[in-house]
Amino acid sequence: MSFPAKLPIIALVLAVAAPANAPGSGATRKAADGRPIPVEKITRLKDPHLTTLLCRDGEARAVIAVPDGDAHRALAEKINACLKDSGGTELPVLTSASPEELLPRTNVIALGSLADNPFIEKLYFRWLCFTDRWYPGEGGY
Repeated sequence: MSFPAKLPIIALVLAVAAPANAPGSGATRKAADGRPIPVEKITRLKDPHLTTLLCRDGEARAVIAVPDGDAHRALAEKINACLKDSGGTELPVLTSASPEELLPRTNVIALGSLADNPFIEKLYFRWLCFTDRWYPGEGGY
């Protein structure tokens, strides 16, 4: 079972037009000492992973990382109930997991924010997740 990713798209426009020697243009750049540095041309985009596998053949393929507290645990139980009702299986719920431990081996649904989930905190300070007490703001997503 997989679900389409429903994440907000965050874009930062750095320039209106890329210069002729921009990365991906196939041109060369110059090093500080003036010698040319070849720039690789981007010929193929990587897979954007538009679906996320949560379970397959009755086996969990993801976990739910929650902070300590009843509110997030109750939300994890609701997510598991929805998965089970739609023919899937329940996902393990973990409270003390780290990205280094989980991300190389499984998908993760992380509940909470920088302020209350150590898993999200580690991603936040690596610029990989932007959920804190101020963003996404009132009403959420």
